[in-house]
Amino acid sequence: MFSTLRLQNYRIHRDSQYEFNPSAVTIVVGPNGSGKTSIVEALYMACVFTSIRATGCFV
Repeated sequence: MFSTLRLQNYRIHRDSQYEFNPSAVTIVVGPNGSGKTSIVEALYMACVFTSIRATGCFV
């Protein structure tokens, strides 16, 4: 379970921090190019220690 995600110099994120409520559903919304997919990729990499792009498995 993640409570905080901090991204530094990852794709579009220079220094971003996101807080998650463990007892709620989190929905990421924003315009194209705002970094939504980057957030999901970072969470995936934190779980499996490899890139989504390396596996070819896109959710």
